[in-house]
Amino acid sequence: MQRMPLPMNSSQAANKSLVIKLNHVKKDFGELKVLHDVSLEVYKGEFVTILGSSGSGKSTIFNIIAGLIDYDEGEVTVNGSVGYMQQKDLLLPWKNVADNVSLPLMLKKTDKKLIAEKLEAYLPLVGLKGYEESFPFQLSGGMRQRASFLRTLMTSEEIFLLDEAFGSLDSITRRQMQKWLLDMKMKLNNTILLITHDIDEAILLSDRIYVISKIPAVIKREISVDFNRDNKLERFLSPESLKLKEEILEIL
Repeated sequence: MQRMPLPMNSSQAANKSLVIKLNHVKKDFGELKVLHDVSLEVYKGEFVTILGSSGSGKSTIFNIIAGLIDYDEGEVTVNGSVGYMQQKDLLLPWKNVADNVSLPLMLKKTDKKLIAEKLEAYLPLVGLKGYEESFPFQLSGGMRQRASFLRTLMTSEEIFLLDEAFGSLDSITRRQMQKWLLDMKMKLNNTILLITHDIDEAILLSDRIYVISKIPAVIKREISVDFNRDNKLERFLSPESLKLKEEILEIL
């Protein structure tokens, strides 16, 4: 099945224009039924999370949105270019930071001058200015994830798919990267769809959360995270977060 582009209309100019929609999507892999009935919407500028246990089909949803695999039934609409950041940074160990993050543009045979201009603009933004010639083994875990984030940004400045982006980091570095991601979201004003099995991470980062069941997967609940939207870091120790966490645990 083909992904369908969203029709253009007058609402496209608004911040609430729809950029991703899955409507009753189903996907099986042979006898393994992975997605039974998944429907969700993501609007321009939102930070939305798909929350569920490991093996619940979350990555399958991302692969469908990115056009990497087909789906069996339903409808998928995407309006905008998509960058896909996986849990592992996938940096090539024999290439330096500049070459690693530029790889998507190099593969598209983008003009070298344009690549240099983008590096000049974005390396300071992600805190990697001065590390252009460094190799992955010379970087900390957080720096490697920032390099991976920048490579995703080089792929697309519009829609980010973040697949357990910080799952491999220790708890301290993970918290630092979550704060950093919120800062980047504010600066870039892009659209982010995250998948995670970490309830605290979902509550901290999200505008809305879709809670997904185990396979064959369905969306069990859509939750709007309405508190501390202007400063999400204040959610860390808020009583609202604890209450919402208890609610999500009951759903799961």
